[in-house]
Amino acid sequence: MRQANTKQLSNALSLAIALPLATAGVAYAAPSSAEGQAATNECRAEPTSELIKRAEIEPLLTIDATCIDPYFNVSNFVVTSTRQNSYTGVGGPISYTEIKGYFRARDVKTNPLPTGVTDSPTLRQQDYVIRIPDKKFFRNRSMQIQHPVTAGTIIDDRLAFTNGAMSVNHVNAGPTNTAAHWRHSAAATKIAEDIVRKMYGTTGRIYAYYWGCSGGGQMAQAAAEGQTGVWAGVIVVCPATRGNPAHAFQWTGHFALALSAEKRARLMSLRAVGNGVNASDGLTDAEKTLLYAGLNAEEQSVLNEVLAAGYPLNELNTFLFLSPITGTNEIFYQDPTYEDDFWSKPGYEGSNPPSYLAAAKMDGFATITAIERDAAGAVTAVHLDPRTIPTVPAASASPIGTTGQRFYVYRADGRTRVVDPDSHSEAYGELAGSLDRTTGVLTLSGKNSPVLLGALVKGAKIRVNNRFLLAAYFYPRHTIVPGYYQYDQYRNADGTPKYPQRPLNVADITTIKQGAGVLSLGNIKTKVMLFQNLSDFLAFPSWVAGYANTIEERLGKAKADQMLRVYYQERGGHTNGGIVGGVFNQALIDMMAWAEKGIAPKPSSQWTFELPLTQVILSPDATIRRGLQPVVELKVDGSDHATVDVNQSVSLAARLAMPPSTGKIVQYNWTYGAATDAIVLPKALQTVDVARTVSFTTPGNYIVRLTANGQRDGLVEPANQTLAQNYKEVRVTVNAPPARPGVTGGPSGEDWQGISGGAGPTSR
Repeated sequence: MRQANTKQLSNALSLAIALPLATAGVAYAAPSSAEGQAATNECRAEPTSELIKRAEIEPLLTIDATCIDPYFNVSNFVVTSTRQNSYTGVGGPISYTEIKGYFRARDVKTNPLPTGVTDSPTLRQQDYVIRIPDKKFFRNRSMQIQHPVTAGTIIDDRLAFTNGAMSVNHVNAGPTNTAAHWRHSAAATKIAEDIVRKMYGTTGRIYAYYWGCSGGGQMAQAAAEGQTGVWAGVIVVCPATRGNPAHAFQWTGHFALALSAEKRARLMSLRAVGNGVNASDGLTDAEKTLLYAGLNAEEQSVLNEVLAAGYPLNELNTFLFLSPITGTNEIFYQDPTYEDDFWSKPGYEGSNPPSYLAAAKMDGFATITAIERDAAGAVTAVHLDPRTIPTVPAASASPIGTTGQRFYVYRADGRTRVVDPDSHSEAYGELAGSLDRTTGVLTLSGKNSPVLLGALVKGAKIRVNNRFLLAAYFYPRHTIVPGYYQYDQYRNADGTPKYPQRPLNVADITTIKQGAGVLSLGNIKTKVMLFQNLSDFLAFPSWVAGYANTIEERLGKAKADQMLRVYYQERGGHTNGGIVGGVFNQALIDMMAWAEKGIAPKPSSQWTFELPLTQVILSPDATIRRGLQPVVELKVDGSDHATVDVNQSVSLAARLAMPPSTGKIVQYNWTYGAATDAIVLPKALQTVDVARTVSFTTPGNYIVRLTANGQRDGLVEPANQTLAQNYKEVRVTVNAPPARPGVTGGPSGEDWQGISGGAGPTSR
């Protein structure tokens, strides 16, 4: 790219925006239509709820298409550069203007946060890149993606420009979702619309579309419920729904604690294709026998709990953390009595712990023998009597080690704990530091409370323990989220909780903080698509079903049908790209037709659960399953696996089908290891039956994959990147011949048995 001065800009841009926009570091000048509106049309703040007070964030704003955000507005938006460039890919060339700018970070010295507010997206500089296609390609559309984003995350130019859209790109979401805030996303969209109106004299509505995955999915949920008129449609992808981000890592941490690495590895091997357990169509009695073999009653119970929470069994893997990634440390100071209640009160697992929990517990009072201070008198280290420090659980008894180890301060009596009730962090009740068990020296680090530091004297006690982390693994039991199926396991038949419930669900604080004051209760105000993949082990597939349920409960079925679609895809992970990228692009195009022309999108996917294990199950019949993705059914000798000898043939039989009215199969690919046979159909078909025989000249395990490509208009290489894909795999085990070890070679003897199909959706 090249830096453009005013003369280098197009006439439309130079006339509309002129020098202030082209000069780095100058605040963007508001369009005349917006001048003077800040005072009269400022976005209204809702009354501050108790939950928002606990989250210590700003009140929820009621944001619409015309109101002015009190902070994220033109007066705080600085343009740093304007450039002209050309997109030269498929559908190009398309010239476009790129504008880079940012919302200033708040100067708390001159503009402090309101009383009681400790975190705000205004504290961080929010960087944006806006790309606007040439006027003849612009069709009054805008696209925006939210989190996870980086400095290089820009919406694909081909996707945006060939669909007549400008792209509005937030490029510094940062390490936490507090910076990835839909509130400034809305403001950036409005500013981009103002710019393009001045550039092109555009009139009429500009239809804006917003989507995000993971934390961005949570932002999208909040945007769908928290604004009207800014975005015409929102696609919620692999979302972190209400409460679930925190609970997910508590569930999986519990699972990692209770089952040894060896037993988890065995479970992972079983769920591999052809190895005996396939949860995609429910579990047979034989599969359950295999699954639970070698697990004691406690281990079976924990496995059932994580599966009932929605963790996809077919994607069980090593991405497990004993220390939850997010949403757990807040419990320590937001619900400070939970830990003691867990270990002492009936109804909590800690009052009568199972063997694995008892084996993992580390708890003891170490006596302070000396205090180290620096030249200024600040405490830098605490010396403990090594004989009084509790031992770390043996690796043979528990995998916990020192994970979750915390240091609490007690008076010399060992009963009176010192806490700082004014602290709004973990400093409330623990010292930050690292312990050398050999020397007994606890070296302090980070920000520690003066209250706790002041209580450090010779003879006082440091409680060295991991009680909080172990208790946190069970927190989902005691904070049921209404409307979500994964919590049914914690309810009695009459709907009452099996376990004591906490007065506050700390996970809700995390949700409302990341949602700019929106808790995601299902009250959507714009058209929404929920887009989720069955191979997502971070945002469990059942969460989307739960959120859809809350929307229907809130709006009623009739209104929900008018505003909501739910699409499940096989194979895709925690993303809207890769193998599900074409499906997502088609969903986006369908969303545009829905919002702009009132053309209803294709029916939602139909799914079931095999309760009590909350695994999402899709029908193998495309007419029943629906959705947007092709359905692939593949068998080898009538099963998902076969065992044969070298050069012994196996029969592969498959059916490929597109759901009714969603398109046709245009291509399929056979894959054996690195080799792929791609077959383009001479005529696109709704349903394709394929049969093939193969044999193998070398012993080993072979994964045979059949990939189907379908497309709405029957195109093999659609310019709009809407090739819908799916695949199925089977396993072939080839035994070594007793008389000829070491034979080399690959698949051979391939024999096409023909292709049949072509019937329309009404006849199948």
